[in-house]
Amino acid sequence: MESAERLLRNLGFSTYEARAIVALARKHPANGEVGKLAGIPSSKVYSVLEGLKNGGFIVAESVGATIRYESVPIGEIAAKLRSAHDGAVETLEAEFSRIAPLSALELSWNVPDYTSVIDRMRRVLSEARSSAMLSIWPEEVAAIYSDIEAALARSIRVVVASFGPAEGLAPRR
Repeated sequence: MESAERLLRNLGFSTYEARAIVALARKHPANGEVGKLAGIPSSKVYSVLEGLKNGGFIVAESVGATIRYESVPIGEIAAKLRSAHDGAVETLEAEFSRIAPLSALELSWNVPDYTSVIDRMRRVLSEARSSAMLSIWPEEVAAIYSDIEAALARSIRVVVASFGPAEGLAPRR
């Protein structure tokens, strides 16, 4: 029954609530003895049972001076949990749909080969909205020179840090 308790805790029940539900599934109806069956301290058992009753997971019946507790059928518990969690998931989806994603800021990449490096630099330049910074070798400057020029023509601020003399690129202000 430990796995049933763990599953109930994963669904939001406290340890004592999960233990009480499992104990009442084993022996019902039961009075305060459920605390002993579930390993719940006597100082906590009635507040745990009251919380479960208020949540609709158990029912309480007065028999003379004694209150007897019984778990509602597992199908009802499952339906209640499914409804609560489905609603929470729907609310979560709605909340996430309202969150505006931040622009993807990638400071460095791992690329498999030279062609991919060139393709990535070309994409950075073509997708840039205000500026682009490239840290490259002179050979790459030559390979993407037309892409740099196209970005500059779109008023994109292009900063090139070259690991050697970059022929043909003059500083622009």
